[in-house]
Amino acid sequence: MSRFISEYLGTIAIGVLLTAGVGAIIASMIRSKRKGGSASCGCGCANCSHGENCGAQPSSLAGNDVSAVGRERTK
Repeated sequence: MSRFISEYLGTIAIGVLLTAGVGAIIASMIRSKRKGGSASCGCGCANCSHGENCGAQPSSLAGNDVSAVGRERTK
């Protein structure tokens, strides 16, 4: 077992560092989202030029049943 670790120590270290980095990024995004900010850009939708479109449906689907897109709608 110690031979395996000594042979792959560099690979293991890089993997641990990458995992820690990705974990820190995800934790930062979660904290930002909980504070009411945006998880993607960090500026919040109020200051975004596309803020009025955040989470909005495309105009072609407005008022339609989104689950029925691509198949016949039954009434």
